[in-house]
Amino acid sequence: MATNNSVNSPLSGTTGSGNFVGATSPIVTGLTSNQITWSDTTKGIVGTTTNDNAAAGYVGEYTQTSLAGPVSFSVTSTAYNIDSISLTAGDWDVNYGFLFISSGAVPPTTLTGVVLAGISTVSATLSNYVGAETTYFSSPNQGSYNNGSTLSAFGSKRLSLSATTTVYLVGSAQFTGSAPAAFGQLTARRRR
Repeated sequence: MATNNSVNSPLSGTTGSGNFVGATSPIVTGLTSNQITWSDTTKGIVGTTTNDNAAAGYVGEYTQTSLAGPVSFSVTSTAYNIDSISLTAGDWDVNYGFLFISSGAVPPTTLTGVVLAGISTVSATLSNYVGAETTYFSSPNQGSYNNGSTLSAFGSKRLSLSATTTVYLVGSAQFTGSAPAAFGQLTARRRR
C-alpha cells in the first residue's frame, strides 16, 4: 500500500482498480453520490463507436425474436399469443410488428368488428384498446378480406420488471368465414 512518507500514513483515494483517482484511466467503484454531473453540459455518457452490443444487464442491451407465425385466429374474438420473449428484471422498451392476413379460402374472412394486437405480460390476454401498447383496427365496414388481404401495425410499451418475465405479442380478430392468421416479432432494449 502506498504511504505518505512525511507522516507515514496510508493514502486515501484509491479506485476499484487499486489506482489513485489522479492516475490515468482509473476505475472508480462505490460512488456514494446519487448522481453524476458534468461541468460541460454538452457532454454525457460516451456511446459505442463501433457495431458491438451492450452486454446482458447493461444499459442498451438489445434482444429480439425471429419472425413468428402464421398463428391461426381459429375462434372469433379470442386472444392468441403470436410471439413471446423472456426479459430479465429491469426497465425495458418493448416494440412489436404485427401482420394480419385474411384467408383466401371459401368462405373468405369477413371482418365484423376489430382486429387487435398488443404487448402483454399475461399469456393470451389483451388489456385494453388504447395506448401505444395496443393497436386496433375498427373494421365493421371493411367486409371481406379474402385472397390474403393484410393489415399491419407497429407499437411499443415500457415495461418495468422486478423479475424475469415472459412478454407476449397477443392478437385477436372479430370475423366470420375462414380463420385469418397473423405474423409478428418482438424487440426489446434495456433503457436503464
